[in-house]
Amino acid sequence: MQIADLKVADLTVKELKILIKETVAEAMDSLLNTETTTDDPDEGLELRPEVVTQLRDALRRRQAGERGTPATAVAKELGIEWDEL
Repeated sequence: MQIADLKVADLTVKELKILIKETVAEAMDSLLNTETTTDDPDEGLELRPEVVTQLRDALRRRQAGERGTPATAVAKELGIEWDEL
């Protein structure tokens, strides 16, 4: 059985994190790769150069093993109770 055939409820936390990371990486790659054809309603629109630079920098930092801000810290900064999500 492939992971695509599973329900989220059937995934371990580790498997879910891997799936999320792969999905985000694919989305970033798609945004940065203008040759990619998708069903994206924003297809054909260009990202501002500074956004492309920020995305590339974030991807490089992540690939180098640098961790970003934990989601719990972002939620706290936004006044969101993480346990409620």
